[in-house]
Amino acid sequence: MRKLSLMCSLYLMSIYVFLSVMASTELNMNDEKFNFYLSLFKILVIFLLLLSNFIYKGWKLTKFEFFLLFVGVILAGTLDSYIITVSFMILSGLSFSNFFNFLLYKEKYNLHINLSFLLSILFVFTLYYLGYLESRVLIDPSEYAIGDKVSLGFSHPNKAALLLVQGILLAYALRSRVFICLFISLYIYTFYDFGGRTAFGGLILLFLLILFGSIVRRRYILTMRLVILSLHILFPIGIVFFTSKGNWYLGTLDLNHITSTRLFLMAELFNNNGLHLIPIKITGKIVDVGIANLLIGGGLVLYTMYVYLVNLYMKYEKDRRFITVLVCCLAMNFMENLINANMILSVVILARIIYIIRTNKV
Repeated sequence: MRKLSLMCSLYLMSIYVFLSVMASTELNMNDEKFNFYLSLFKILVIFLLLLSNFIYKGWKLTKFEFFLLFVGVILAGTLDSYIITVSFMILSGLSFSNFFNFLLYKEKYNLHINLSFLLSILFVFTLYYLGYLESRVLIDPSEYAIGDKVSLGFSHPNKAALLLVQGILLAYALRSRVFICLFISLYIYTFYDFGGRTAFGGLILLFLLILFGSIVRRRYILTMRLVILSLHILFPIGIVFFTSKGNWYLGTLDLNHITSTRLFLMAELFNNNGLHLIPIKITGKIVDVGIANLLIGGGLVLYTMYVYLVNLYMKYEKDRRFITVLVCCLAMNFMENLINANMILSVVILARIIYIIRTNKV
C-alpha cells in the first residue's frame, strides 16, 4: 500500500506541475471556462495528493502539519481571491512535502519534477508554434528594459522568464546537471523574447551565491539567515514610512521608474487598504510584489508566520543548495508574486520547509 501511494504521489505531482504551467498560458487569461476547469482539476489533484500522503504515513500528522492544514482550510473558506491563493500555496506545499521522503529511497525520483516541468513548458511552446496559443507583445519604453517582449503562448513574458529560471533553480537544488543545462539553453534561446529583469536578476544572484558561498563556506547559512531576517523586518517599515509617502528617490535615482512603477502601485495598495493584524479582502488590484501582497492582504499574522517559518527552516537546513535557492526565491518575491501555487519552485521550497521542520520535530 505504501509503495502504491508513493507512486501515485509522484504521478500526481507531475500532473500538478503540468496544470500549474498551463495556468501561466494566455488561455488562463482569456478563457473563463478553461480557468474554471483548470482550478477544479488542481483542487482535485491537491486533495488526492494529501490523501495519498496521509495513507503513506499511516494517517499520522504532526502538530505542525495539522496546524498548516487547518490554516489552509480556514483561509480557503474566506472565499477571497487573494487569500485563497495563499491557501492553495499552503496546501500545495503540504501535499508535496513527502517528495523528499521519496528521494531517500531513490534519488532518480527528482526526475519526475524536473522532467514534468520541462515537458510542460515545451508543450506550451509547441501549442504556440502550431497556432493554438497566441503571443502577447509588451512594449517597454524604459531605458532599463532589455527590449520589447513577446510571451510565446504564455500570459506574460515576465511569467514565462520566471518559469524557466525556476526550472534552473529547481534543477540546481535537486542536483540534476542535465536539466540545469537544458533549462539554461532554453532560457538563453528565449532571452530577448521574454526579457524578464526579475528572472535575470534571480539567475545572476544564483551565480553570485554559488561563487561567494564556496568562498565563505562556514558562515554562509548564518549570514544568509541574518540578511533575510533583516530585510523582512525592514520591509513593513519601508512601506509605512517611505513607499506609501512617495519617497522613491535614492539621491537622484528614481527607484519607482527602475522598478516599472511597482513602488507607486505598492503605495496605492497600502493607502487603499492599510496595515491589519489579520487577513483582509484587498480593495483594488494586487501588485506584482509578492511580499507586499502578503503583508497587506494577509495581515501581520500571516506575514509574521511566513518570516518565522523561513527563519526556522534556515536554522535547521543543512543543504546549502536549498538555502541558496530559497534566498533567490525570496529575493525575486520582492519584485514578482512568487507566493502562488502556480509557481512550482515556491511549492517545492515550501514543501522542503515543511519536511525539514517535521523531521527535526520542532
